[in-house]
Amino acid sequence: MATRKKTAFLPAGAEQFLRAKWLEACGLGLIAVAVALLAALASYHPTDPSLNTATGSATRNLLGYLGAHISDIVLQTLGLSGVLLAPVAVGWGWRLWKEHTLQHPWLRLALLPIGLLSAAIALATLRTPEIWPLAAGLGGYAGAWALHSLVAAGQNAGIAAEIAIIGLVSGVISAAIFLY
Repeated sequence: MATRKKTAFLPAGAEQFLRAKWLEACGLGLIAVAVALLAALASYHPTDPSLNTATGSATRNLLGYLGAHISDIVLQTLGLSGVLLAPVAVGWGWRLWKEHTLQHPWLRLALLPIGLLSAAIALATLRTPEIWPLAAGLGGYAGAWALHSLVAAGQNAGIAAEIAIIGLVSGVISAAIFLY
């Protein structure tokens, strides 16, 4: 019985070419999302309609209704550390676009929330300026909650947790993760 050789649907090298173009498109898409996120965060206005602000006024956010919701959620939850999502997405997008690869993507994705929370904790230790429009503080509600939990855990363990030290250590951890 003769065996039939399977013929390829695409010419030789086409699969690799299409994969490279797909990765380039994904990289450019990631960069575009990062720019949109940055525009939404930069044009945040506390009176824009969002999940916790019911208003009849027009949306001032550059990206409209969706931008107002996204920026409110990011800033309320992560505070200024949410801005770090944009350069991370640009970096990953650039690598996909130009190098067609992203080293250890699952590790980077797993470390992203840890890095964001560490940055939020570091920002939560700083004094909130009068002009900051959110009650959550510079680290958002996640940073404030995590800082409070760390201080409480330290007190329960009999350790006098200095907030400035917690902020410094959290900032170093965050920087190490984002520079990886």
